[in-house]
Amino acid sequence: CVTHLGDSGVVFLCRFLSIKSGLDYFKSTDLIEAEIHRWQKLFCSKYVKYVEDLLNECFSSHQRSEYGTYGRRSDVRQFPTTKHISLTTYVPPHLYGQLAKTEDGIAVLKSYRIVENCVDELGKSLTILCDSYDSEQISESEVLRLKSSLWSIGHICSTEHGLGLVLLEPQPVLAWIVNLARQSLILSLRFTCFNVLSLVGATSRGSK
Repeated sequence: CVTHLGDSGVVFLCRFLSIKSGLDYFKSTDLIEAEIHRWQKLFCSKYVKYVEDLLNECFSSHQRSEYGTYGRRSDVRQFPTTKHISLTTYVPPHLYGQLAKTEDGIAVLKSYRIVENCVDELGKSLTILCDSYDSEQISESEVLRLKSSLWSIGHICSTEHGLGLVLLEPQPVLAWIVNLARQSLILSLRFTCFNVLSLVGATSRGSK
């Protein structure tokens, strides 16, 4: 198993669920339930930090140290070499997005009520956000929870089947995300929404 590689291993492992043979293997060994439990309880939140670290490193002119910190270019002890060009990065795969690529995977999302749970979490987080007068009243944990729901829904919507599943929900999920991207006082949330909407736009129907 590749999970001994840490977060990168967990992300890599979920790519096997984007194909029928990989999903069949996970089902036959009861790994599918373990992975869904891992993402629901912990890794959906860890994914936010994982993807933001990648994006931060892409936009920063500094190199990240082995401790995951950034510093001034002159700090040669921690940063012996300095980047002079920006990097290109790709949004890493997400378990729910990989499952949304096949009809069998969509069936798994339905059986575990993944979309319904994500939409419910998003609605609760938006209610807390709307009830607060300014961004300073929002706790970091609530922001993380909101971003986790956004990335989960975005990856599901990155396929035609997944987008159709989300559009079946009675709540105006995509309108929520668009409004948050336009109006949120928290810039990192607006950036998350921008990336999520880009995932939605990867499909023919989503681009419209």
